[in-house]
Amino acid sequence: MACRYRSTLAAAAVLAGVLGAWTPTCAQPADPRMAADVDAAFARMLADPGNPELTFAYATAAARAGNLEGAIASLERMLLADSGLARVRFELGILYYRIESYEAARGYFRTAREGGGLPADLDARAVEFLAEIDRRQSPHRFSGSVTIGARYQSNANSNNNSAFVRIPAIGGLNVTDSGSNRKRDWNALAAVSLLHNYEWEQGSGDSLETALTLYGVRQASVKTVNTTLAEISTGPRLALPAGPFDSASMRPYLLAGFVTLDDNRYYHTGGGGLQLQTAFARAFEWTLGYETRNTNFRTDSTRSTARDEQGQGHAVSTSLTWNVTADDSVTAGLALGRTFARSGYKSSAQVETSFSYARRIEAPFGLGAGPWALGTGVAREIVSYVGGDPNVDRRSRRNDREWRFTVSASVPVTTDLSFVLIGQHQTVRSSYEVNTYRNESLTAGLAWGF
Repeated sequence: MACRYRSTLAAAAVLAGVLGAWTPTCAQPADPRMAADVDAAFARMLADPGNPELTFAYATAAARAGNLEGAIASLERMLLADSGLARVRFELGILYYRIESYEAARGYFRTAREGGGLPADLDARAVEFLAEIDRRQSPHRFSGSVTIGARYQSNANSNNNSAFVRIPAIGGLNVTDSGSNRKRDWNALAAVSLLHNYEWEQGSGDSLETALTLYGVRQASVKTVNTTLAEISTGPRLALPAGPFDSASMRPYLLAGFVTLDDNRYYHTGGGGLQLQTAFARAFEWTLGYETRNTNFRTDSTRSTARDEQGQGHAVSTSLTWNVTADDSVTAGLALGRTFARSGYKSSAQVETSFSYARRIEAPFGLGAGPWALGTGVAREIVSYVGGDPNVDRRSRRNDREWRFTVSASVPVTTDLSFVLIGQHQTVRSSYEVNTYRNESLTAGLAWGF
């Protein structure tokens, strides 16, 4: 059951990963290939320094390439020649906002609106920026996403599709329970991800960060895998000296959570960890983390051996994201885990590697309220148990090998609401035939980010 249940939690992780990958940000990574455009715009500006259109063109090119300071300097020179340029003040407000100089941004947005001459659509955007600046300068910051949708699965109960499997502990070929064979099904799902930051000293970069995850699935037919999950973690996010990095932070945290399965309590967990995050070379983001959990399972009539899995788990994970261009990024990940279970044969070691590619494209045929976000990924997980399961084959250890292939698309419906589509193929091959299975799933839903 534990192996099969992991597939449900994996689906939750895929959904959260896709949504997290496309959380809107104001600053985009620099694209080195834009350097030629910036140089050409700079040369034209030098040839005719009194031409405001050429100066504005250079500022635009510099901002797109990530040289925000150069763009700011050029636009401020334009204001020295003509202080009444409302559009220039508006653009300066955006640039100062992007470098998180909020007071300067606030001043430019206000003077752009008060001076007159700002088009109605830009005036409305300036109001939105001013509201966002007020929110960001508050010591309390809230963000997150809410997703509702439906998922179809070719193997909702993660079962072997064969009518006969070998279970040496029983002997010979055994007829599988007809009620547990592979079943197609669909479910309704809901996922909520909330993040709260309390910055106790404005501008210090230090805050108390609390994250809450809620996830629920209700099956149409296979009620035994109805699932709910709730988990909360909290701890300080501390800014570290940047040194050779663009930014760096450390977050020690505590966590607690519980899971229900088949509408009954399955387990509760508690623990903690340490996470390090940094960015460097303007295009790379690196995360390193350690986490430990103590998991307590509940035994009932349908899961009589669940308590055998009770114990302590440790995991080390790392990921590296390369923002290749403003619209393309690749991420590679590695996770190593070790579980010490109450019953030795349930103890295991885990290794997972992953690779994903994400791309933003202009909305085809003008469909959607903005660029589409596309993604594809592959993950490989290996789980090796330390002993033989007496209920299956005590003479050999269980080893599982899993592949997951995922494709996704996020289409903005409004500024904050997106239509999300996720397809996944999952294959698990096990040395215990009864734990070998395959599953294809398709998830569609609406995601609201804030």
